[in-house]
Amino acid sequence: MNLKNNFGNPVSLSHNLINFVFPGDPEYKISKIDVDNFKISKIELNSHIGTHIDFPGHLNHKNVNDTDFSKFSKSYLKLMDNKIIYENALCIFYNSKNTEYFENEDKFNELKDIINKNNVKILILNTNTYKLWGNPEYFNHDLKLDKYLERILELNIDIIATDCASIGNYNVHKKLLDKMLIIENLTNLEFFYNQIFVFLGMPLDINIPDGSPINIIGFINKY
Repeated sequence: MNLKNNFGNPVSLSHNLINFVFPGDPEYKISKIDVDNFKISKIELNSHIGTHIDFPGHLNHKNVNDTDFSKFSKSYLKLMDNKIIYENALCIFYNSKNTEYFENEDKFNELKDIINKNNVKILILNTNTYKLWGNPEYFNHDLKLDKYLERILELNIDIIATDCASIGNYNVHKKLLDKMLIIENLTNLEFFYNQIFVFLGMPLDINIPDGSPINIIGFINKY
């Protein structure tokens, strides 16, 4: 029996790690060390390098050591318990000229129906910015989600994700992280345009409260 037949083809949605960091963030460095005739690499990286997930501790006002778990979103607590993300995801095209899912009432209701009927827990906003990875212009893209925040918060999802360097400013992060988690810097989204697919995400299990690089695999639908 070939168990692989039960899954679609896997596609990595995480960028390769290179020294391409958000302006002002610590750089990515690798140095070689000799230990008893063995080679070991010393890796220096920040917790929000490349494709990464934002936790509530990314915001200065959050005390992630607080034992009152009611202060944290259910999605954050679920991830802390399960250690991995294994959910249905929906990828839609979005930019400043393609906002119909949030501007148009009928399209927004259609989006909500799709999410609810298919148990979608991750909404991905694909702007095609990922194609600029490695180019300084990559960091200039603004999703301009401010006026759609209330719409997004209405959706029954655990994670909002994008191929951009940032989902938005501090206020956008604060409102979203009060209810859900954020994933930034996705890639290879051309395989999943307007599709629902299985999303497998594995953050580093290192107990860092602000976030973590994350390795993500999307499975292309077979049917």
